Amino acid sequence: MTKLGYALFINGVVYCGLPVYAYGLKFGALWHDGGPVLSLPIIGDPYLNMILSSYFVLGLFLISIYKNPQDHQSLICFNIWGANLAHNLAMVYAALFYYEAPYRFFGLPANFSPIGDIPALLMLFVLVLFFYKRAFGKYFL
Repeated sequence: MTKLGYALFINGVVYCGLPVYAYGLKFGALWHDGGPVLSLPIIGDPYLNMILSSYFVLGLFLISIYKNPQDHQSLICFNIWGANLAHNLAMVYAALFYYEAPYRFFGLPANFSPIGDIPALLMLFVLVLFFYKRAFGKYFL
């Protein structure tokens, strides 16, 4: 088992846990008004469900490859550059310039809070990229 494998496993578990986090805690993960934090009813959103289901499936794939990451470099690169970095940059732009956040944290959208989805994806990006570089000596295929 490599350190990259462990990083991929952690990444996959986080992705699989996103639906529980988003609809349970709500604060820092929802981009729409899902109701009061830690309460029912949960107000759903079709776009969010699409994103959560896509990340859940990606998480399952990351968990399934953690023992042999060397055989799945293209999936790992998609995870690093697409699911983590590109999506994160789009979220930063949207959070700062595009929408009115239903939850706030010191005046900023709650998505920037220490438990928000923006810092979480950034940490996953740095974690997996660091171990990908150590394992393969490069940042991309």
